[in-house]
Amino acid sequence: MGELLSSPRLKSARHSVADLRFVRALDVLQAQAAELVSQPGRHFGAFSEQGPQQGVYLFSEGDDHLFVGRTSRLYQRLMNHCRGSAHTNRSALKLKVMLADSRFSVPVSRKTGWEDIFKDQGFGVAFEAAKTRINKMQIRFVEERDSLNRYLLEAYCAVAFDARYSDIDIELR
Repeated sequence: MGELLSSPRLKSARHSVADLRFVRALDVLQAQAAELVSQPGRHFGAFSEQGPQQGVYLFSEGDDHLFVGRTSRLYQRLMNHCRGSAHTNRSALKLKVMLADSRFSVPVSRKTGWEDIFKDQGFGVAFEAAKTRINKMQIRFVEERDSLNRYLLEAYCAVAFDARYSDIDIELR
């Protein structure tokens, strides 16, 4: 039975199905990205737990698109970015904003994390400033129920919008 499952013909058939699904997902990325960026920017308070929850979201300041994320629980994820205390709600966006906007006594690099800056004297002020800035950002959202498509759309938008605070670490220059 193991020989049958590993036969070149069966492997080829499995790859064709996977390749086809992947190609179909890629075909819609540009249109979904255009839909995302064309959504009206809203603040956190305009979202609710009753609305669509699965998809990709974008944080922007005017035309400057800063952060793209994917989620299956939109309201909870946005709350992590926009609300909470330094002990409970640590989001990648807050960290990136804090590192960009504040000075810390520890050396800051791409690998700097929460543990590195948490004990810094300026942490509390930087955390509140980051939260204030994030709460002023416009948030856009496009619904996407398929998890593969969410991953691909997040990566595509991070690159297409040059979203400098996104988690996707890309070097295109």
